[in-house]
Amino acid sequence: MSTVRATDTIAASPGFILTAVFEQTCGACGCVFRVEVSRARVQADIQEYSCPVCHDHVCRVHTSEPPRLTVLSQRAVRGKSA
Repeated sequence: MSTVRATDTIAASPGFILTAVFEQTCGACGCVFRVEVSRARVQADIQEYSCPVCHDHVCRVHTSEPPRLTVLSQRAVRGKSA
């Protein structure tokens, strides 16, 4: 199970409803990463994303573009170095 912590929600430029920014911790490897989601006024679909380090635990968001993922910190996986 991953942990999600909201960090910011920003009203965006014309043509977009909002931009949401939050941090998520992967339950599998412990990586902490930022997720940025922009939801446009045009049709939005379900976009999938997963941990950018181990690619475990697929999450879904309702947005018109794939979310931008930024690794903030990596944690060692048992028996491996990050």
